[in-house]
Amino acid sequence: MQKGAWTKRSAGVLALFTAVFGLEPQTRTRLLLGRELESAMRVKEMKECGVYALPDGREVVAHSGGRFGFFKLYDPLAWKYQGPPMYETDGRGMITSFGRPTPWRVEDLKEVGVTEK
Repeated sequence: MQKGAWTKRSAGVLALFTAVFGLEPQTRTRLLLGRELESAMRVKEMKECGVYALPDGREVVAHSGGRFGFFKLYDPLAWKYQGPPMYETDGRGMITSFGRPTPWRVEDLKEVGVTEK
């Protein structure tokens, strides 16, 4: 594919998107980035030593200090005995377990309470 053909194709896709949805470029950008920005805001709303329930019902304790200032999530027993975290949040609001992605996002957590430090 030639360089010019790619530019014409991508411009055509954007034009089609705008025609179908009637959105300006700034609105498209907000829509495309909105979920990611919303997740990041939710991560910022998490509390130090907060207790949260995962969608499967298990509880975890949040501790700041994960990668790039996000949270590590500990099993309550691991928290009590200073064990390793089971989960970690990232900048996109995803929850990972030992570096592997899980099906959960930060907004899937339900706040249960706060534990002692």
